[in-house]
Amino acid sequence: METLQVNRKKIEKLSTVLNNSRIKIFEYLVDEDTLVVYNNKFHIEKTIAGYMDYIDNKSKIHPEDREKIKQIYKEAKEATVEIREFGEDGDIKHSVLEFTKIVNEDGKLTLIGSTRDITEQRKQEKKLKERARKDSLTGLYNQVYGKKCINKYLNRKKPFDSCGMIVLDVDCFKLVNDNYGHLFGDKVLARLAMLLKEVFRDNDSILMRAGGDEFVIFVKDILNIELVRKNVELMQKIRDLQFGKTGCTITCSAGCCYLPENVSGYTYDQLFENADIALYKAKERGKNCYVYCDSLQHFSSMIAEQEKQEEMLEARYFQNDIVATAFEIFEKTNNFEVAIHLLLKVIGVRLELDRITIVQTDIKAREIYSDYQWNREGIPKVLETVRHFDKEDFLTVFNDFDENGVLVLQHDHMQRYSESATKILIQGEAKTIVSVAMYCEGRYTGAITYAVCKEKRSWSNEMLKQLSEVTKIISAHFAKNQVMNHVYQGAITRMEHDTLTGLISFARFHEEVERIILANKTSDYMMIYMDFENFKYFNYKYGYTLGDQVLKDFCSFIIGKTEEKHNLYFTRVVSDQFLMFRTASHEKDEYQAIIEETEKINEEFMLRQKEKFPKSNVVLRTGIYYVTPECRSTSYAIDAANYVRQKVKGGEKGSVRFYDDEMQKQRELENEIVNDMKEAMEQKQFKVYFQPKYSIKSHEITGAEALVRWERDNGTVLSPNAFIPVYENNGKIIELDFYVFETVVEFIAENLKAGREQVPISINASSLHASDPQTINTYINILKKYSVDPTMVEIELTETAVVSEYESVRKLFDSFQLHGIKTAMDDFGSGYSVLNTIVDIPVDVIKIDRGFITSCLETDRGIYFLKHLIDMIRNLGYQIICEGVETDEQIEILRQIGCDEIQGYWYSKPLKMEDYKELLQTEKISKGGAKHPNRQKILRYILGNENLKERKIQ
Repeated sequence: METLQVNRKKIEKLSTVLNNSRIKIFEYLVDEDTLVVYNNKFHIEKTIAGYMDYIDNKSKIHPEDREKIKQIYKEAKEATVEIREFGEDGDIKHSVLEFTKIVNEDGKLTLIGSTRDITEQRKQEKKLKERARKDSLTGLYNQVYGKKCINKYLNRKKPFDSCGMIVLDVDCFKLVNDNYGHLFGDKVLARLAMLLKEVFRDNDSILMRAGGDEFVIFVKDILNIELVRKNVELMQKIRDLQFGKTGCTITCSAGCCYLPENVSGYTYDQLFENADIALYKAKERGKNCYVYCDSLQHFSSMIAEQEKQEEMLEARYFQNDIVATAFEIFEKTNNFEVAIHLLLKVIGVRLELDRITIVQTDIKAREIYSDYQWNREGIPKVLETVRHFDKEDFLTVFNDFDENGVLVLQHDHMQRYSESATKILIQGEAKTIVSVAMYCEGRYTGAITYAVCKEKRSWSNEMLKQLSEVTKIISAHFAKNQVMNHVYQGAITRMEHDTLTGLISFARFHEEVERIILANKTSDYMMIYMDFENFKYFNYKYGYTLGDQVLKDFCSFIIGKTEEKHNLYFTRVVSDQFLMFRTASHEKDEYQAIIEETEKINEEFMLRQKEKFPKSNVVLRTGIYYVTPECRSTSYAIDAANYVRQKVKGGEKGSVRFYDDEMQKQRELENEIVNDMKEAMEQKQFKVYFQPKYSIKSHEITGAEALVRWERDNGTVLSPNAFIPVYENNGKIIELDFYVFETVVEFIAENLKAGREQVPISINASSLHASDPQTINTYINILKKYSVDPTMVEIELTETAVVSEYESVRKLFDSFQLHGIKTAMDDFGSGYSVLNTIVDIPVDVIKIDRGFITSCLETDRGIYFLKHLIDMIRNLGYQIICEGVETDEQIEILRQIGCDEIQGYWYSKPLKMEDYKELLQTEKISKGGAKHPNRQKILRYILGNENLKERKIQ
């Protein structure tokens, strides 16, 4: 047939309608598998035989729509369907097809159909839909649709995925509107939106305007360190925004929330709430900054709330439903171990199970194991050792959990799973297993498996729901117990991120690195410990806000200089100290190259800070430890890197050191010093020496300083420099200080009892005492124990300690003086020479440092300065002692410029206790006439030495 049998005039009318409506007519001959297409005049336009094959191989129908259209043709059914086709230009065309079934006179089926082009209609609908999704001002998603997209992602988030949310707010935006008008304010928001699209264009991001001047950025599948980098980049670009000739600039504050891998169960509202809390903290810190929320712990679990509200149940375990029984057992049993074993047994007996296993899962290590299991008599135990699984197997199982976290497995229907997965899932002769997922704070922690071994079993939806609820209760108590015992690796209460920099927290850093080290995969890693030398003085000078900004800049700078992203762990330990664990080839001949590269990076950053803060002296120190196979813990690697960092003397050069064999030997010695201290005290290996002080005019002994030496049982003698710094670092110096003080006080008491003449003895003390309010009581109690007058002792602290712990030291010295104990500032001029310190700190004695004296005595100008310094200090009412005097020339000059007392080798080296006793019995004390051990030297000094040229003091 060539045309449909229709009246000619009607054909013309129909043709006009078809043209205007963009409708085409066709028929499909079912038995012949042939499609006949007609033009608008109802003449045959084309005939396609073997149409089913044509659809698959030659048609322009979209592949996703081919099956549904073939189904209609095969079944010859009446229907209306929409399909997509590719146009000549490759664009997608949309058409609606309507089919009517007709039986011909010969009994054959024919489908009469029409196709109408609705492409323009769909385009308009799409535009309207996009308009409904987008914010009209910024072009970003509006709050409703953006929230929907984020929740969709979160609901489908896989265990190995991670994401982050940033809530951004324009600082003082009301002032922008007030000063420049609302139209300009709208331009600012539109420009900011363009910037967000620019910064996050390479990421799979959802950008939305949450309302007003607040924006939400949600980034999928991003590493935490990359999110930090994006934050830094965004904040800087916002500061650089220019708005024509208006002179207007803006800043923003941001709150960031990061959801790491293996954490799920969170919604948009929960993440927003956490990020919003961080935003509020950023506003509190003075705006123009970002803050990371510390952890995702602002939402307590639903189960925990239900536990609190559940009423006390009095019915016995086998009378109530299982959920009520679980609550009762945990509420009435204080011991978790007893409760969990009892509950598993009750469930097993009531449900006629053969085995219940709490399966704990370590996603990172890809391991499963079990610490709790109930077995019916005669049923074998499972998971008695740690088992490993593949990532693909885990994802398959994880995706099979239903909306209640339940998965039912039958032993003879495991075709979906690999052989290795089946061996793990179906163990111990199990026929049917119900596996219910366990979560804690959104983190997948494992599953509880309820096994039947004797036969296959079908489960009702109601019973599966009850098992799901019971598992949630067990999971909540299980996690709580793990946290209480510090075992649960995903500890709920820990901070996941550093709020200042956005880096991962130190606790999480330690956990991640520990996994690598314990897996013996550390031959290509190194631990880097970085800090700023005396950063507290920068904070004092410029304030903590700028100090925090320097730390954030450092974090961003180091990230930018580090090419490695995936095998990089970076954290802030505390204050201005940072740790990095990164890959590196382990070749000793590369040490120097790495040192030079790191020093170059340090110098570049220090130079940048010098340009910003010309009066500052930001100095970096870096210690590096190559992680060897012998290293068995993260703590050891950190300690090694930290140890070598502490040995670095700050400066623009040589600010980087490696932990080498020499360091190892030195550290071993220090470990011996630490470990042997208690035994050394018990055996009195610490010996107190006394170095006398003399009047430069009368050459009488005016006092002495107690010094300590360690005479070890192997015959070696350690000077204070070998062990005092070690004990300062670990806090044991306090014990040693009290030990020395009591030895001195006991010595004074013995002399008093023997009737010998006495002079005050000064004893060094650590600034660590200043932080302990009981310090003064301990000193006074020792004096009372031996009935020694407080005026017979004097406490010395170094100038460095006084300045660094100014307030606490001032209070401590106040307490000493209140109880009659004299105080002294040792090593004055060695470091800071802060003159106002000696005015404000309650000290009686100023001891001028040996190095300072030597330096001053080298030139006439130095001598002049030292003379006037001594005059000024004396006029302020302080007693002055010059330390480290060794030469005749020094003695003569110090006499001329008016120094009162001298301590040094010119008079006497430090003496053992027995020698000092003899000295007190034979030499001048105060105004006595004792013989001096250095008589010849003093006589030469008094009579004059022709080789000693007197220098005129101006």
